[in-house]
Amino acid sequence: MKKVHETHNRAEAHLVAHTLEQEGVPAELRAELPSYDPASVWIRNDADAERAMAIIDDVVKPAGGRHAAANRKDRSPGILFAIGLVCGICIGMVILDLVRDTQERRVRARTEWDVNGDGRADRWREYRPDSVTVDAVDEDADGTPDYWVYYKVNDMIGDEGDSDRDGRKDYWGTYRDNAVVERRWSFGNDSIIDKRVVYEHHRKKVEYLDNDRDGAFDQWNTSTTTATERSTTGSPWTNSSGRWRWKRSARRPGVTRI
Repeated sequence: MKKVHETHNRAEAHLVAHTLEQEGVPAELRAELPSYDPASVWIRNDADAERAMAIIDDVVKPAGGRHAAANRKDRSPGILFAIGLVCGICIGMVILDLVRDTQERRVRARTEWDVNGDGRADRWREYRPDSVTVDAVDEDADGTPDYWVYYKVNDMIGDEGDSDRDGRKDYWGTYRDNAVVERRWSFGNDSIIDKRVVYEHHRKKVEYLDNDRDGAFDQWNTSTTTATERSTTGSPWTNSSGRWRWKRSARRPGVTRI
């Protein structure tokens, strides 16, 4: 008998002995206790030594050997199928979550109501990605919003209006801590601001006017009149029965110039 292989890996020793037997080389495994002693493989016929070494090299070489490769080949379809199945399930769950999230966002992104019951929406609420909520109101029932209010969290931060219903905004308000701090009007429906009013502590602090519409204010006035009192004497919006309406003047329809 002749020893042809020795290793501390007992699984490898069993594999070598079993492979030699399958290849027609009678072999014997010797593994003594304790287990940390090396295991050895012996062949019964010394003449088979050269053939046995070639077989052993093929089994234990880094690439895994012929038999290891065969075993991997046998196992690879099942493993690949399992991996593919798991990956497919994970990808499907991610896509499903994205679809559901998109649908929920669409539902949350815009809501509409028909307040006057004419079959058409006349109030809209939009939730923007920047955490700003926009409420839009159609006052003349033409299907187009005329007044907009902007909220961030629960605080009103601004409002805008289209007083003459031409589809272009001509009033802008800025709020801080739910109190108005500035209002601006463009009576010519262009980029020129004709009137600007600044408020402080809920009272009008200063009023600027551009009478010749050259883009520069040429008149300014200070007043102690409160914004609440001005709502009855010409502020852009009056609250009638809980609904905001543009206050019109007989001198110039659609606007109230103070």
